Amino acid sequence: MANPLLKNLFNDSVALRSLADLGVSDPNRALSNLRRIASVDMPVGILESVFSSIEKVSPNLSDSGRAINNLERLVGASPSVESDGLRNSKSIEALMNLLSTSQFFSDVLVRSVADLSQSWSSAWEDLWSSQGKFVGQAELIDGLTSKLEQAKSVAQAMKTIRQFKHLQFLRIGVCDLVSGQRVEQITSQISFVANAIVEASYRRDLVNKHGEPTNSGGQPCCFVALAMGKLGGRELNYSSDIDLVMLFDEAGSTNAGSEQKRIANQEFFERLCRLLVKLIGENTEDGAAYRVDLRLRPNGSSGKICNSYDSMIRYYDLQGRTWERQALIKASPIAGNLELGEKLLDELASWIYRRNFSRADIGGVKALKRKIERRALKSGESRTNVKTGHGGIRDVEFIIQFMQLLNGGDLPEVRTTNTLDAIRRLEKEKCLSSAEATVLAKNYAWLRKLEHR
Repeated sequence: MANPLLKNLFNDSVALRSLADLGVSDPNRALSNLRRIASVDMPVGILESVFSSIEKVSPNLSDSGRAINNLERLVGASPSVESDGLRNSKSIEALMNLLSTSQFFSDVLVRSVADLSQSWSSAWEDLWSSQGKFVGQAELIDGLTSKLEQAKSVAQAMKTIRQFKHLQFLRIGVCDLVSGQRVEQITSQISFVANAIVEASYRRDLVNKHGEPTNSGGQPCCFVALAMGKLGGRELNYSSDIDLVMLFDEAGSTNAGSEQKRIANQEFFERLCRLLVKLIGENTEDGAAYRVDLRLRPNGSSGKICNSYDSMIRYYDLQGRTWERQALIKASPIAGNLELGEKLLDELASWIYRRNFSRADIGGVKALKRKIERRALKSGESRTNVKTGHGGIRDVEFIIQFMQLLNGGDLPEVRTTNTLDAIRRLEKEKCLSSAEATVLAKNYAWLRKLEHR
């Protein structure tokens, strides 16, 4: 055994001194961890490579003791070794960096190895070899849909969804922490995962039980889920909830063969929405995939969970407020019939982006901003909360959304759901100076990265 740490592993005084020299805060626990790792049946060459990498990378880790402890948990979850890739020191060093930096990703990796009865070494090699891989939304949707087709119950479907999310987040985390991808790439990938989960969950519908929803002419009725907020802008963070507004196109009833099984379209789609929220948002032993927030729908919490197209147009025309116009800047169809969602947003565009921005409109934006500021001040976080505090993420987003409302009526080019894209467009249209755009974009990206960390 050429590696000194491995050679002296059972010489307490030498091993403990070596671990202390490596910057391990709790050498006794780390020594126990390493002895259990060494007891696992793996080729000597791989074992030496693992120990050499630990020795090399530990002084530079934020918490080497945590990394060693998490490595022991990972090895214990599935002791078998099926990959010679672990002879690559860079691969092991990257794994140690991940296990040191993020307890969340460490727990996900350990859980996924245990749940899938997969070799821990091959599980990591799959992640290591795919680092930097950009996975398209269609590929994610197809992959999860095929898995959900095999689920025999709602409980199985919920477990499948949560496992899918955990594995995808682990892939993204490697792209983030190991490959160092830009924040726009990370938020886009996180958003694609959420989009895929909503779309695939929607496909587990109620048609078999109640028939297909139809209009008065017997034609099929469509449904769409609109993503709002950060999901609508393709800029979710790792712990974001998702804001949804759901609608269907026409009143009518389902076409089940039995009269007793037919139900009104309103009831059908409300049931579908509740099932969708259950699949995604209900807490299980694997947690919730996402917290689902439906409060941005017409009439908020007191409104119908799913509205018809005509009723939504009527609501915004008669009752829509400035903050709802601001919210709809971020709206994007993500599940169901996307054309129906685009049709709604096209029809509402002249209402969202008025040519004349009145004092009342400005007052509405200011009132909402003051409400958020008071909440941050009351919680004592006005100077420390990355999202809602003074100069935080929400400040940048409010500036950009205000500029979009102000200029979007005359300049359709500034209409976009994504904050960084909006900054670029506003600069291009001379609504922001180059200096303003640079400061806003640079600091927004930095704040989002800090939020992720």
